[in-house]
Amino acid sequence: MAFKIIIETRIRVIEDGQAGGPPLVYRNSLGGLTKFSPMTYSIATATTQNVWDPLAVDNEIMSDFDRLIIISDQTVQVGVWTDDGGEVGKNTCSHAVIKGIPFMLGADDSYANPGADNPFSGTLDLTERIAIRNDSGSTATVTVLMAT
Repeated sequence: MAFKIIIETRIRVIEDGQAGGPPLVYRNSLGGLTKFSPMTYSIATATTQNVWDPLAVDNEIMSDFDRLIIISDQTVQVGVWTDDGGEVGKNTCSHAVIKGIPFMLGADDSYANPGADNPFSGTLDLTERIAIRNDSGSTATVTVLMAT
């Protein structure tokens, strides 16, 4: 069975007391997907939850992704590991996932072993692990959508 993901984003900027201009509208569609995995986690405060780690878990539904979307009801951090297997040189980073604003990655491509001042100087590799850290003070409900 094939799947299709359609992402539609509408952004409006309104000054106080003004009607605002026309919205910026972006639409992206990706078809021909064969796997879709919606996962929902309840993550206690001061806790880290692995949400995808195909190198450590034999039964992960997918070994790579073409779309990743994370939505949370609390502001949390997403940690991303590139080359977690260490073939080229592991690289890690984290990003805030703001309450109610989807965090998206359009593919699992990422540079490993970059230079100190240039994140694009390393070797193009793959994201190999994703975790969510909740330090919001409340339990977070986090939905992770992956497709390939």
